Amino acid sequence: AQVGVRLAERSLEQFELLSPVRAQVLSVDSELGEVAAAGRVAIVLSLRDRPYVDVFVPQGRVSDVRAGASVEIRVDSNEGTLNGTIEQLGSDLEYTPRFLFSESERPNLVLRVRVRIEDPEHVLLAGLPAFVTMVP
Repeated sequence: AQVGVRLAERSLEQFELLSPVRAQVLSVDSELGEVAAAGRVAIVLSLRDRPYVDVFVPQGRVSDVRAGASVEIRVDSNEGTLNGTIEQLGSDLEYTPRFLFSESERPNLVLRVRVRIEDPEHVLLAGLPAFVTMVP
């Protein structure tokens, strides 16, 4: 019987999904017993130890933003602010078709900027809207 239990446990290990990092499960997109196809999303995870927010900077203010700069982040669900660092600047402007750059449309162009948030207490939840302010 013990050998049978060990064989069953080893068989189960082949079907176990392990995350290589500490994360929170946001959704499970597969049903129990379902065979997931290669490349199909089975589980969506939130990396609680490396939260970030993508902000959109108007093209007229892009020269004010630089990688490594400090920022403050505020979310409606928390009092106070969190600290963050601009990690990455996008390479393309967004929200306006590439061929439409009239003078009246240019202010609508924005650059996506990724801000890494310092949240050691894990107070943030995935998907919360956030407001980012540059620190002088």
